[in-house]
Amino acid sequence: MVAVPYAKPGLKAFIRHRYQVLFLIVWLVALILGTCFAAHAGNNYFLLMRGASDCSVTIAGLLATVVLPYLFAAFAVYISKPKLLYLICFVKAFCFAMCGYGICVAYGSAGWLVRWLLQFSDICTVPVLCWFALRHLKGKGRTFRTDAMFYGGIVMLVGYLDFSLISPFLVILTEN
Repeated sequence: MVAVPYAKPGLKAFIRHRYQVLFLIVWLVALILGTCFAAHAGNNYFLLMRGASDCSVTIAGLLATVVLPYLFAAFAVYISKPKLLYLICFVKAFCFAMCGYGICVAYGSAGWLVRWLLQFSDICTVPVLCWFALRHLKGKGRTFRTDAMFYGGIVMLVGYLDFSLISPFLVILTEN
């Protein structure tokens, strides 16, 4: 039996995982910037956030928030441009943080509940988008088709649940 020396994490480990580390940095910077932008927004922004929960989700809005990032990410990997995943995930994280902060400020102490209901689709699909991006940052692998179908199925399921259950429930809760 051959003894394998303990490999200390260092520069080699960092270089091997540089795509994931860069992704984490991009994601965190986007969350911080989104929160900062929302914190400096005017009162009109927070009034718009309050109005967002008064009506049921539309198919166009659901497609824009849930399906488009999925399609852009899958297309970026499909055309062998995985570095576009950084941009796609940056925009998604920025918008997610900006809307989340706006909802929490607009609704005060009930903001946490309204945020969970109003951002249900994003809360469910953002971890899967990150998982998909992390798996394909190095390029299209053998698992692209399976991963794309899995992610697409989750997006469709979450979109259906949001459209048929969550959004109507939120409208009932926030009616005056």
